[in-house]
Amino acid sequence: MKLNLHSHLEGRLRPATAAALASESGVSAPEGGWERALQLESPANLTVYLSKVAATYPFFRTPQHVARIACEAVEDAAADGTDYLELRFGPATHVHMGFAMDDAIAAACDGIAEGTHRDCRPAPP
Repeated sequence: MKLNLHSHLEGRLRPATAAALASESGVSAPEGGWERALQLESPANLTVYLSKVAATYPFFRTPQHVARIACEAVEDAAADGTDYLELRFGPATHVHMGFAMDDAIAAACDGIAEGTHRDCRPAPP
């Protein structure tokens, strides 16, 4: 049995999803692209990790985006053979006018539930 007992949702955003959500939301790609901005290339210190996490914040602005990120995190963990995933995130970090903390938590829960039951990729247009 494979367990992951401490995984930050903000650290699990797929670079391809970041690119898609950025295009949808008008967020400019960082220098070097999303993969470089989001993924650790080797073990690093907390400052480096937090810079990767901070790069995901623009994508936690709508319930749909939060749900998709959570769903994909579950999907990725399952694909990696993880049997139990403990996801955590900072919903207060993502609160803004029109998007309350309860909304952020509910969206993450919806995405996690969806990820345990089906494919998370959005339907083609």
